[in-house]
Amino acid sequence: MLPMQLEPVAAVLPPAIAAIVVCLLLARTRRGRAHGAPITAGWEGIAVAAGLALAIGLLRGWPGFPPANVHSWPLFIACAAILPAAVAEARLGWLLTLSSLLIVAALPMLLTVPLRTWNMQQAAMWFAVFGISWIAIILASRSTAARLPLATMPAWAGALAVTGYIIADPVTAKHHGFILVGAGMAAGIVGLARLRWGDRIRVTPVAIAIAAIIPALLLLAHVMTDNLPAIGLLPLVAAPFAPWLLWPLRHHPRTVAIASFVLSAAVAAVALALVHAPEPSPVGW
Repeated sequence: MLPMQLEPVAAVLPPAIAAIVVCLLLARTRRGRAHGAPITAGWEGIAVAAGLALAIGLLRGWPGFPPANVHSWPLFIACAAILPAAVAEARLGWLLTLSSLLIVAALPMLLTVPLRTWNMQQAAMWFAVFGISWIAIILASRSTAARLPLATMPAWAGALAVTGYIIADPVTAKHHGFILVGAGMAAGIVGLARLRWGDRIRVTPVAIAIAAIIPALLLLAHVMTDNLPAIGLLPLVAAPFAPWLLWPLRHHPRTVAIASFVLSAAVAAVALALVHAPEPSPVGW
């Protein structure tokens, strides 16, 4: 295990470095590409998902497969998120199929706690509601990134930075908070690269990667696990949807980027200001 002082560094640096490296490489290799030309793979999202997987692995260590503890699942979800990120701009059917497979593969994680106190019918209904919401966040992220690319990454950066900062304490979900900050840092870097190099940097794969990974982390930080109340899930909604409020500003790149960051961070801050972590439950995930 890492020394406590190095945990924030191990969580933030891998996704941030991955975002920097992939953006620099793509800005160079795509220099002569015609505007709007199709791109076969979402390398930006692949790199960020891999960076987040590495960060989780550094914090948690290798859990073995299949994971025996529910807190070991995020590493494998981050690895699996590479697939929908890779097809982020392909046909919608590919994205739906791979995202659905990811969520179905996470079934043991999602049902570990509900099956302790609920019957199978109640647990199945809960899984359906959360699973559909998870896919909706992924699809909303794709739609927002396609139509408002300059606002998408700042929105994720703001929501994740605020959420991660607030929950990154020992009483709630320290490791989850660090990872959220790392994801927000990567989103911010990709957003700046998009402003600098324009269409050479695609934000949709990164939005898909983040939307596929973060719900699992926030779910594990929920009140049933590390005592993050349900309102702490609100930033998941703020990030893909808040930029639409800035549609009139879409032709002003820097303005919409800054406004999107502030708006999404504000929504997250208001939601999380209402979070009062209870005492840790003796029974957790």
